[in-house]
Amino acid sequence: MADVDSNLVRAIAEQVMAALRAAGAGGGAGGAGIASPAEIHAPIGQCTGDYSKFPELKNLQSAPAPAVVAAGSSGGLPVPPTVAVTSPAPVTALKGVITVSQLKSVRGVVRLAKGAMLTPLAHDYIKDHAINVMSDEMATVVKVNAGGAAVDKALPTYWWIEGSCPSVAKVVEALRPQLLASRERPSGENLKGAVKELAQLVKGRKVRGGVLFVPSAARGVCYANRCPSLRAIVGTTERAVSEGLEMLGANVLVVEYSQFGFKGMMPLVKPFVEGVGSLPAAVAKELNELAMCY
Repeated sequence: MADVDSNLVRAIAEQVMAALRAAGAGGGAGGAGIASPAEIHAPIGQCTGDYSKFPELKNLQSAPAPAVVAAGSSGGLPVPPTVAVTSPAPVTALKGVITVSQLKSVRGVVRLAKGAMLTPLAHDYIKDHAINVMSDEMATVVKVNAGGAAVDKALPTYWWIEGSCPSVAKVVEALRPQLLASRERPSGENLKGAVKELAQLVKGRKVRGGVLFVPSAARGVCYANRCPSLRAIVGTTERAVSEGLEMLGANVLVVEYSQFGFKGMMPLVKPFVEGVGSLPAAVAKELNELAMCY
């Protein structure tokens, strides 16, 4: 790049300034002309809107000083409506033995808390209706009432045995915190007394139900079902226990311990002890009608 001739630049600048001065001096013939060149102010700081320093703009009104808006004030602007901020609803999950009636009360994804178990009917219901199920150990436990009188899960489950059985002893030991032993002697002659004791405890809301371990279920289930507060079923299979809780709201489980070992009894007794059964209104009506039979 060639060097710039400073003398040439200076000469050009002088000619331009002279032309501008001549134009300003002769502008009066054609109009108001230019009284004087405007001062040039460097753009320093924030524009305040004060035109007093510019003679050529003296007729303009000065802009008002910016208003100071106090903290928390809207400054003349429309105040948006207050929106209440609510915390998100806690995630809920089902706990214990999950039945079909509980699943029907849930909308959307079913969340299972730690240790929750599905009954066989509940498994079939989820499969048939393509319900999404996910485990959520951090979820808040929600109580679901399937209808009828609510059952307090904090109440223990009564138990009595006719005779003795090592397998039953192991079942009772495994579920001991949730069980209440009968005061009746473990003799067949005391079956009636055990049923009466259980019925009184259920009616008084001292226990949630009971399990009768017997060599033969015939007398036990017949005696128990003579009491208005009891609804007894025989624990033959896991599905039978599940259906008894679902359809009847069973609160008495009769187990023929001579047919099962420890591993066979636990899948029957544990879901019954931890499950929640309530008597459907339609079944309650039918039972009241049947109570009038001779």
